[in-house]
Amino acid sequence: MTQNTGPEKMHAGDVVVLVDFDGTITEEDVGVLLLKQYSTTDWERLEARFARGEVDIQQNMQQQFSYVQHDAAALIEYARTVVTIRPGWQEFVRYCSATGLKLAVVSGGLDFYVHGLLPLSNPPPDVHSLLAVYSTDAGWQVTLPDADDGDGEPEGFKEAVVRRYRRRYSHVWFIGNGVSDRGAARVADRLWAVEPLLSWCCANDINASSFETFDDVREEFKALLARTDG
Repeated sequence: MTQNTGPEKMHAGDVVVLVDFDGTITEEDVGVLLLKQYSTTDWERLEARFARGEVDIQQNMQQQFSYVQHDAAALIEYARTVVTIRPGWQEFVRYCSATGLKLAVVSGGLDFYVHGLLPLSNPPPDVHSLLAVYSTDAGWQVTLPDADDGDGEPEGFKEAVVRRYRRRYSHVWFIGNGVSDRGAARVADRLWAVEPLLSWCCANDINASSFETFDDVREEFKALLARTDG
């Protein structure tokens, strides 16, 4: 097992909580919904290349969205009609703020829809995601937020974000669901997962707690901090 499972001493201020967006904060994968609705090519063939590790996350999204000829406003308008936020998210954000847990969203999705769909909160969580700009001449151009955020692997971007936060926090907790979360799952101190990440963790001897709603995660957080804080 790669995650710590014992009652190690920690304080809320020493913990950063990193949460995936597509399929984790949302119940649906927003990028997939947009590709199903608007892509003019076989986007699933391109996705399979990413799952096999043949392209990294930036290359995958660039290739897939190069076949989408709609701007951000149109995509967000559609997404808002079909995307559901996982129950308990707002309460979870408030809990992290009140407890002193640092919260950040780490998404392999595109910044315009992460910011456009993420419920408002005060304070808002930091967001790390791919950057996307659309023009009628060039279409979608997708880039990583920083030059050093990928290491040539499909999951390198999120793993790099975990490493960056580890310089400031003693404990990195990660919540995710998909292929792009595997790198973060390998290096996080604690992990919460839904399918398909949960099955992948079981197959690779990585300890992960399952959940259905953020209320489930919040209750586990309370128990962890009550057991180790003070």
